[in-house]
Amino acid sequence: MTLATAQLPLATDPQALGGKQARIGEYGLFARSVRESGARSKTIYFFSRVTPLSGVPAAIPSGYEVVHLATGPMLRRKRRA
Repeated sequence: MTLATAQLPLATDPQALGGKQARIGEYGLFARSVRESGARSKTIYFFSRVTPLSGVPAAIPSGYEVVHLATGPMLRRKRRA
C-alpha cells in the first residue's frame, strides 16, 4: 500500500476555513467525541462522502496531514523533520 501526501493547499484551523469544514475531493472531514473505557472522552476524526448521523464538520487538526489511500483520504500525524 502506497501513501501519497496531499498536494492540495489545506487549512489547519477553523478560522482559516471561514467556519467551513475541510474537504478533499468529494470527502468532508468530520469530528465526533467518543467515550473510551474508563469514562475518558476522545475526539475522533473521519472522512465521509455523506453527512453522518453523528459528528460535526471539522478542520484538519494541527499536527496532522492528509494522505490518500485507494479507499479514500486519511489523517496521519506529521513526521518530524
